Parts: sequence; structure tokens; C-alpha cells
Amino acid sequence: MLTESKLILPILDNDGLSLSKERLQIEDMILRDFGGFNRAASSGAWRDPVSGRVYSDDCLTYTIAGDWSGVVQRRTLEGIARYAARIMRQECIYLSLSGDVQFVAPEPAVIAAE
Repeated sequence: MLTESKLILPILDNDGLSLSKERLQIEDMILRDFGGFNRAASSGAWRDPVSGRVYSDDCLTYTIAGDWSGVVQRRTLEGIARYAARIMRQECIYLSLSGDVQFVAPEPAVIAAE
């Protein structure tokens, strides 16, 4: 049974620069792995629990249909979110898998051995 999941990506990085190139890369991954998405403009804010600083973002919310009861699809979308957090230089990315919310941290960069 297909249900919806949501991935929220920022439009600008923390220095105010466009992330359109990175978003296109993530969109290609979603299309490859899930066949499609719906994209809607959104905005949001969060408060840093340590500093108390409020961060506001204009975002794009991607709705993706899938069978999230299976481990493979869940891990695939979680991997895309980790990758997005890394290339977009974010502390975390909001991901809702069939209603279960996660704040996904970046995947570690791979360093090639010499």
C-alpha cells in the first residue's frame, strides 16, 4: 500500500546562496528511486535549543509516494535525506516517513585512501 512521505529542502544555504543545483540533483535521485514527487513551496522556522536563536527558511516540500513498510524504500529515502543534508551543508533535513518524523543528519564525507 502506498502512503505519503515528505522531504523538506531549503531554497538557500546558510549564506543566502541558491541551492537550485543541489535540489536538481536530489530531484533526479527521487525520480530514479521512486518514480516521481510533488513539490510545493513552503516556509518554516526552528529554534536552536542551545543558543535560542530562531532560524527561518523558505523551503520546498517534496511529497513522495511509496510503500514505507519495507526497509529498502525507507533506507533509500533516508539515504537521500542524509546526502541532501551534506551537499546543502545543513545540520539536518526534515523527513517524514509515512507520518514518522526524523531530523536526518548529513552522511559523513568519504575520503579516498591514497
